[in-house]
Formats: sequence, C-alpha cells, structure tokens
Amino acid sequence: MAHSRLGIRPFVPADLNEVRLAISRSIVEPLAVANKRSYYHPLTIAVWAVLSYAFADFMDWWPSSQSFGGILALLSPLPAFAVMACPIMFYFDWVNRPYFERAAEKAMTAPDLINIEKTYCKPPSSFDILEYEGRAIGLLAIDATPNPAQPGRAYIRHYYITDPYRESGVQNDLLAHAIPRLFASPDINSVEAPYSMLHSYVKKALLEQGFKIASSHENCHYISWEVGTALLTKEKWEKLQQAKSRPAPASPRK
Repeated sequence: MAHSRLGIRPFVPADLNEVRLAISRSIVEPLAVANKRSYYHPLTIAVWAVLSYAFADFMDWWPSSQSFGGILALLSPLPAFAVMACPIMFYFDWVNRPYFERAAEKAMTAPDLINIEKTYCKPPSSFDILEYEGRAIGLLAIDATPNPAQPGRAYIRHYYITDPYRESGVQNDLLAHAIPRLFASPDINSVEAPYSMLHSYVKKALLEQGFKIASSHENCHYISWEVGTALLTKEKWEKLQQAKSRPAPASPRK
C-alpha cells in the first residue's frame, strides 16, 4: 500500500449504488476531455476567429481613430469573441455527448452489473473497492468467467480511480493486489484490459504492471483518440516477479 490510510476490500451488496455511479462516471467523465480537445482543434479555432471577426464587424465594435476611451476602446471587440465561443462549445457538447451516453447505457444494462455477485464474487473473478479513510475512491472488476473463444483469459471490465487521487499512483495498488490472486488460479493464463487515451492514467498503470498493447486504433470522430486493449500473460507476469525478487547486484568496492 502506498499509504496506511488506504485499504482494498471486496465488493459487498451495500456498494451497489455507489459502484454503479462510479462506473457511469468513469464512462461519461471523458466527455469533458473530448470537448476540450474539440475546442482546441485548429479548424475549430479558425472557425471561431472568422465568426468572431464577422460578428464584431457587423456590430461595428472595432475601434477607430475617433474612438474614445484610449486603451479600453481596444477591448470593445472582445464581447464578439466571447459570444461566438458559446454556440461552438454548445455544439461540440451536443455532438460528443451521445457517444458517451450510449456507452454508459450499454454498461449499466450489461449482465455483469445486473448481477455483480454472480459475475465477480466467485474466484478467480474479483471486484475490489479501493478506500481512503473509509471512503471509496476506486474500483477494479476482473471477470474470469470461462470464455470458449479465449480459454484461460480473464477480462478487466471496470477500472476507475477518482480524479484527485490519480496523481498518487494508487491505481497501481489495485492492479498489484488483484493480479497475483488472479494468476494463482491454474485456469487463467492471461488478462486483457481495454484502455482509452481519454483516460490516460489507465494505460499508464497497465504498462507499468507489465501489460503490452495487443491492439489499438483511432476512434473516428470530429477529434480522434486512441483506444485499444492491453494484455498481460501469466508467463510475463511471473518473469517480472522473479526480476523484482532478485537481489540488487552489490556495488564494487573502491
């Protein structure tokens, strides 16, 4: 544990509402990131500048040699830029929001969240809650239900840390706690996890735990972002554990 006030415990039925809220937040939260990237797209900035210039010209807000007020008169076109920013921001939220709302709706109606106990409470599956001072700040759900298409593979279905705690790296604690239990099962030889660059901390944590990118592609939208899957095999994980357990070589004496 990175901090003594941190704790990891299994899911209990009393967590249901809080867990569903956290998972829906994990899906919809990147909407703000997607919107921001849309605002700063070069084409968006160009359109905003042209519309703002045209609006200021139409309202005759450009300062002239007869303008009074000195330096303050130079600020007269600024309201045009603010006014044109509002519909652009509204437009991108309106365009981007359905993608995330559909994803949240799909997750909320998925079989694993309809019956969490049935899906995750039988080892080697697990559903862990990360707490800080008694308050839930993260979760990790690993589904190890046998899959005929991929025998021996488990799947990370949900992985989320509340924003203020991501910089501390506590997301690594969750993975380091769950993966050894998962690979202790002789039936599991790999674990797969999805990632999105809109949740960059997830990809970073997976790579730090030894996952390798298995597939990736650009999500087609007005702005694009990388999405994909990462994979960790039991063989790779065991080699990493052996490397960590080896004593550091002694420094030569001078």
